[in-house]
Amino acid sequence: SDEGLATLAMGMQSLQRLSVVACSMITEVGLIGLSEHCHDLRYLDVSFCYRITDRGFSALRVGCKSLEYLAMLGVNGISRPEMDRLRRAIKTIVLEETTED
Repeated sequence: SDEGLATLAMGMQSLQRLSVVACSMITEVGLIGLSEHCHDLRYLDVSFCYRITDRGFSALRVGCKSLEYLAMLGVNGISRPEMDRLRRAIKTIVLEETTED
């Protein structure tokens, strides 16, 4: 939940990797809390957290300047302009699954 994510962020401010895949109770509120406390975050997977919107991704982009990897499979609540801003700010963004033969 957003509350759980905020508690985690406040208690682990040096957090560098986090995966919250398919956490349906996480919204932009949770990402805002994460961005306010976890400035060293480098890897984040929010795939299938379908309630996150531009506001959360914007906060993440501004507050987590060290973020190098963002997985967001199945996340549809983001606009094209915000996606463009994320692409400029984050080295690797995963939007779909890849398979190796």
